[in-house]
Amino acid sequence: MALALENADEHIMDSFADLVIGVTESFPLGTELMGEDIRKECLKRGIVPHHPNAWGGAISAVVRSGLLDYQGHRAPRDPSSHASRKPYYARVEPTAKEDEE
Repeated sequence: MALALENADEHIMDSFADLVIGVTESFPLGTELMGEDIRKECLKRGIVPHHPNAWGGAISAVVRSGLLDYQGHRAPRDPSSHASRKPYYARVEPTAKEDEE
């Protein structure tokens, strides 16, 4: 039973991450983004995770997809982010991964 629940959570996370990736693709190339920018755009579109902690995994999935290029760290725009420095990225076109043989 625990395995079934684990697989269900993984499926939910995959679906949520796919939605977040889709939203990220809508930003113009070259746009500087922080995770909070993507989160706010998702919320405007009614995309809400099953748990608030799911945002971190979804943003990580966006980075792994190649849509974001790390630029550095800076203070967030949202005061509720507790003033800690956060990574920011540039929206880029993902590069095709070469086949490893």
